[in-house]
Amino acid sequence: MISTSGRKLHFNGYKVVNSASFLNPLELWRQTSTLYVTITDPGNIVVGRGMLRILPDDFGYELKTFETSGPSLWTRTRSAARFLAYFAKQLSVPFLSALGQLQWPNTTLNYASKEVSPSSTIPLKASDGVTTNMVMWNPTFQGKDILGPAPTLLFIPGAAVDHKMFALPTIERNAVEYFRESGYRIYCITHRVGRAPIAREGYTSYDARRDIHAALAHIREDVSALSPAEPPKFGKVDSLLSRFPTSLYARLVSPYWDCTSSRNDTSIQSLLNQALRFYPQGEVGESCRSVVCHRSELVFGRLWTHKNLNDATHTQLERFLGGTSMRSLQWLMESGRKENVLANGPTFTNLVTPENLERLKGIPILFLSGTGNMVFTAENTDISYTTLCNVHGRDWYEREVFPGKGHLDAWMGSTAYQDVYPRVRRHVDQIMMWEQGPFGKINKKGML
Repeated sequence: MISTSGRKLHFNGYKVVNSASFLNPLELWRQTSTLYVTITDPGNIVVGRGMLRILPDDFGYELKTFETSGPSLWTRTRSAARFLAYFAKQLSVPFLSALGQLQWPNTTLNYASKEVSPSSTIPLKASDGVTTNMVMWNPTFQGKDILGPAPTLLFIPGAAVDHKMFALPTIERNAVEYFRESGYRIYCITHRVGRAPIAREGYTSYDARRDIHAALAHIREDVSALSPAEPPKFGKVDSLLSRFPTSLYARLVSPYWDCTSSRNDTSIQSLLNQALRFYPQGEVGESCRSVVCHRSELVFGRLWTHKNLNDATHTQLERFLGGTSMRSLQWLMESGRKENVLANGPTFTNLVTPENLERLKGIPILFLSGTGNMVFTAENTDISYTTLCNVHGRDWYEREVFPGKGHLDAWMGSTAYQDVYPRVRRHVDQIMMWEQGPFGKINKKGML
């Protein structure tokens, strides 16, 4: 377009119409009547931004300008009906989002070709005889593996996930690629409650400590703690899962809850798949039609802020999420109710004791959380940070809260390489500069 001064400008506008308008006609009107505008010059330099809104009266005048053409009344009527039907169909997608056709696993493209294969896979045997696997990636330089000595990171995924949450093939740059290119050798263990067949055997996160010990014993190097266990304080919606009838479900249906499902699943699972359309999301704009997303949310809470996941990731969640046993879920719910890290039942002993806190002395820790975390609130990291600072002093601990980040999208989000990964790297780079004191303990006085 040409400005009043004769300057040539480019006008670009778009609308944001999403599931926040689910069964909400006022929100649907707000979204469809708001145009977000950017004006640039021929050099693509932004000279202005703003929003244009159409008022109901103006919209009425706009409708009066519509005309149809055709040789007969029937032809003109049919053309108008087709246009109105198309318009209504487009609006029905966000307005009836959760009521639309469910999105099932294995209905989209396979991104396996983009996966970066580990440099090696290492079997681990824990002290109780349970065998798990750990993968390793060598650092890279100009696209080639570095086989010599390198600083080491151990990634520990949570329940129902494995190394793919850090090596996600559906985003531009995942955590494994980021830290390999930064010169780090990456290890990642899939413990007994992760995305593995052994998770069906009823182990808990407390049991998984043995697998992590075996991993550390294999690496035989000092590893910085990126995120230790926190006192689990559930988000508002996630507190609903504390009433999940685990014992009843285990007896009547299955001792294991799978986050994936199919059109040919059992009648009970099919009924649950339909009912979970209406499970509360906690925030407007977070509803979706993914069966895997719904099922994972029931047992873990909403695992991400949807806007942080790209479509390629969200449509293939079955490739990255497994499930959980009822025993493991019961342990999680009990920990959430008591808001502490616990041992196994039936006693569920509180592990946050002065003796155990003393064992963390001298370990530098960066606590990460997101303001949109609906699994465990950001208050968890604040409690952990404050508790350890009171015991050992502030010098050893840092805390970072990322606006708008949820739970897993802190690592699996399409833009995590722009904020989360660099913050973690600053932490681990700093630790690598510290001198090692007697018995391998870190001596902060030797920091460069």
